[in-house]
Amino acid sequence: QLLHNVTVDCFFFFFFQAEDGIRDAQESRGLGDVYKRQVSTQSTGISTNARMGKGGKGGATGAAAAQAASLRRGPSLFSDPSLVSIHDDLTPHTWEPINRSFFKSSPLENSAVFLLSELPMPILHMEYDWAIKKKNVRMAVWATISIITLIIELELAFNRDKLVYEKRDVCEGLKALLSFQTVMMLYYLYDMYDYMVAGAKKEWYHILYQGENPGPSPSFKHHMIPFIVEFVFIALHAPAYFDFRYWKEGSGHVKPFVSDKLGVFVFLRVYLFVRVIRDYTPVFSRRRMIYDNAHKAEGGKEIRWLTALKQVYMAHTTLVIGVLAIGSIAMLAYMIHVAERDWQPEQFGYKNCVWYVSFFAAAMDYGEMAPKSEFGTAVAVLVVMWGMVLLSMAVSVVFECVTLSSYEVFAIDWLKQCELMEEERLVAADMVATWWKYNLAVKDRQEKEAAGRAVSNTFNETHFKLLAVKKHKLLLEIQYKIRRAGAGEDGFPRPGIVSESAVTMNDATRNLRDQLASQLISEDQADSELQARLLAIDQTHQQILQKIEELQK
Repeated sequence: QLLHNVTVDCFFFFFFQAEDGIRDAQESRGLGDVYKRQVSTQSTGISTNARMGKGGKGGATGAAAAQAASLRRGPSLFSDPSLVSIHDDLTPHTWEPINRSFFKSSPLENSAVFLLSELPMPILHMEYDWAIKKKNVRMAVWATISIITLIIELELAFNRDKLVYEKRDVCEGLKALLSFQTVMMLYYLYDMYDYMVAGAKKEWYHILYQGENPGPSPSFKHHMIPFIVEFVFIALHAPAYFDFRYWKEGSGHVKPFVSDKLGVFVFLRVYLFVRVIRDYTPVFSRRRMIYDNAHKAEGGKEIRWLTALKQVYMAHTTLVIGVLAIGSIAMLAYMIHVAERDWQPEQFGYKNCVWYVSFFAAAMDYGEMAPKSEFGTAVAVLVVMWGMVLLSMAVSVVFECVTLSSYEVFAIDWLKQCELMEEERLVAADMVATWWKYNLAVKDRQEKEAAGRAVSNTFNETHFKLLAVKKHKLLLEIQYKIRRAGAGEDGFPRPGIVSESAVTMNDATRNLRDQLASQLISEDQADSELQARLLAIDQTHQQILQKIEELQK
C-alpha cells in the first residue's frame, strides 16, 4: 500500500511538473494553484482512505473510491482569496483568451481529463479554446510541411529531358515521408474531433445538472459527416510504390496505377488555415462573452468560422481578396503545370500557367492553351469553380468603392448646403437689384413727364414685374431646400440626417409627406393636410396669374 501511495504521488508530481505554462500567475490566471491544490487533495484523500481500509481488498477499494471522489470533487476557484487577488472581476468569460505558448501543454488538452474536470465552466471554456487553437495550428504546420515535401518530390520525379515522371528511390522515400505526415494529420484530426465531442458532452452535463433539458447526448456520430469529408481531403495523396505500371493504352503508352500527379491534391490542405484564422478572430475567441449578453436568448445562432471570416473580410477587404487571389492563382497554376507538363511541355510552363489560370478564372481563354489529359481537365474544373468565387468577391469590392460612406455623405451634403446658401444670397441680391432698377426707371420716367420731356419707350413695367416674380419664386425654392435640409441659424448648414436625395428634391408634396411621417400622424390626417397644402399651392398660382393679368391691363 505504501508503494501504491508513493507511485500515485510521483505520478501527479511529474504530471504537473511539466506544465510550466499553467504555473505562471499571469499566463494561467491562477490555474496552476488550482491544479496543485487538486493534486494535494487527491493524494491526501487516497492516503487517508488507504489507511482507513482494513487490509488487502478493502484498502484497495477505499483508495479507488477516494480517487474517483477526488476526480468528481474539484476545489472552488471563486472561494480562493489568492485567485481573487489576481482577478477582481470574476464575471464569466470577461477575461481575455489564454495567451500561452503552444510549446507548453496543459492536462486539459486530454479529452478524458477535460470531461472529468470540475473546474468552473468559464475556466474550462478558456482551456478548451486554447487547446482547439493549439491543435489547429499544429495541423496547419503539418499541412505546410507536407506541401513542401510534395513540391520537392514532384520536381525530382519529373525528367525534363524525357518529359515524363519517373520512378526513383529518393522520390519513393519522399512519398513514404508524405504518407507518414498524412497519417499523423489524420490522427490529429481524430484527436481534435474527439476533443470537440468531449467539450460538447461537458456542456451537455452542465446544462443537465442545472435542471434543464439539454436534448440528446452528444457523441462522435454527430460529427461523422464533416469528419469523413475532412478525412478524405487530407488522405488524398500519392502513396509510395503505388505507381507501378500495369496497363497500356492504344498508343502503347504505359500508365501508372497511381500517378505522382495525384499528389497535387495535397494543396487542398490549405483549408486548415481557415480554422487558424477563425481561432484568432476576436468575435470567435470571445464568443462566449457575446453569448452571456443575451445573444442566444435573442435568437442569435452559434458564432462559427463563417462569422469569423466575415469579420476579417469586412475589416480587411482588399488585403483578403489580394492574398486569396495571388495565393490561389500561384497554387492552381502549379497544379495545372504538374498535370499538363508531360503532355504539353512547351505551352504549360509555370509562367504560362499563371496567365492561363488568371484568365481562366475570369471565364476567358488564354491563347490556345487547353488541357488534354483527364487529370488536367479535372484541375481546370477546379480553377473555374474557384474563379467564380474570386469574381464575386472582386465585384463586391468594386461596389464598395463606389458606395458612399456615412462620412462621405455628410461631406457632400454639407457642401451642397453651403452652395445653396451662396445661391440664396446671389438670387436675393439679384432680386433686390431688379427692384432697384425698376424703381429707378419709374422715378426717371416720372421726372421726365413732370418736366415735359420725351419719355423713352424702352421702359416696360410688366417685364420688370414678371422678372421680379420669377426671381422671387426661385428664391423661395432655394429657401425651401435649405429649410428642408436643416440649415443652421448661424449661416452654416446642419445636414444631420440629410441624404443626397433630400437636397435635390424640391417637390412640396414630398416635403409634406416626410414631415407627416416624422410626426407619426394617421393616414386620414395626412391625406387631409396634403390636400390642404396642394390647394394652397394652387391658390398661390392663381394669385400670381391674376397679378400678371392686372399688370398687362
